[in-house]
Amino acid sequence: MGNHGNMVNRRNDNENAIEILYNASQTELNDGDDDGRTPLMLACQTGNYKSVKTLHTLGADISARDEDSCTGLILAARHGYANIVKVLLDNYAEVNQIDKIKNTALHVACEQGHVDCIRILLRYNADVTQKNSYGCTPLGMAVDGNESEGAVALLSHSSWRDSMNVRNSEGFTPMKRLIQRCPEAALVVLDNCVEYSKKKKDDPNFMITFDYTYIDPGVDDIMSKKSRFYAPKAMARYKRESLLSHILVQSNLTHKWLERGYIYFYINFLVFFAYLCCLQFFSIMMPKITTNVLDNVRQCPLLLNDTLLADPAVVAQHKEGWKYFTALDNWLSWTMIIATIVFLVPFNNLPCLNNWRAGWIAAALGWLMLMNILRGSVP
Repeated sequence: MGNHGNMVNRRNDNENAIEILYNASQTELNDGDDDGRTPLMLACQTGNYKSVKTLHTLGADISARDEDSCTGLILAARHGYANIVKVLLDNYAEVNQIDKIKNTALHVACEQGHVDCIRILLRYNADVTQKNSYGCTPLGMAVDGNESEGAVALLSHSSWRDSMNVRNSEGFTPMKRLIQRCPEAALVVLDNCVEYSKKKKDDPNFMITFDYTYIDPGVDDIMSKKSRFYAPKAMARYKRESLLSHILVQSNLTHKWLERGYIYFYINFLVFFAYLCCLQFFSIMMPKITTNVLDNVRQCPLLLNDTLLADPAVVAQHKEGWKYFTALDNWLSWTMIIATIVFLVPFNNLPCLNNWRAGWIAAALGWLMLMNILRGSVP
């Protein structure tokens, strides 16, 4: 290609210089440099808007590719030159062309967080579902790069459901990662899932429609194959208060409470309360020596309640695997259960100092967890 590419860069936006070079050697207009990049591609890469327009007018090929299979559109989008992206698309550049690793212009724009480029590409029907060689969609690129504004731009577009319905190799939608890394974008999804009727709020026929698809996909969804995915649980884990207070989430929590949540709550509360009553009664009555038969009677209710607390914990651990041990409340539950057993062993004997210490720990943790049940929160 000679020095035409370098001359395009040095003579920033100088159309006359480009025309002179073109007239001197028309055959080099679409020749590539050592990296396979033509003068038009170099102009796209460096943001020379006028040079791009001039070169295109002179007949430069806008679909030419470099050694990495990048087009001028991909290079312009990668560097955030929205005006160049638009002029290329206006002149029928293919919006969904891919490079060597199957990235489109939308992929690279999302990776770098170039919001203006993203919006223009979406306006020209860029494919939001295209996966690159690593299985990433444009939304995935934005999330991986912590580019919240780019993710928000994608999810504010009419094609947001297409972005959200793409699943990874494990069958998960992007919702969990949005909650973890881009809560601003997750908030946009929640807003999109709430539809208000066109009537005034004081109208008796005013309605609000909630779509729980992305926050509560249900037990039959592939996301719940190993352990059920429930977005509010992830929101609580990552302390996303703004998401938890959203009307969609609050509506879902209320719905679950009225459906069967209050039943589980009262059962859990009553079991804990009965456990604490037995523990306190056993502690008060233990110093009074009686027959072994009566001692066994005293111990049985406490052992029974301890078993009732241990059974669901074992089931939950088997279902969730090692993830079970990442929650603090699970550690506290098991500490309380084991401390209770230590308090009772050996059976039919007065507890020694270490037994009493275990009993104190069990009682303290029991009251702590009972208070958290009443608060409806997790320690």
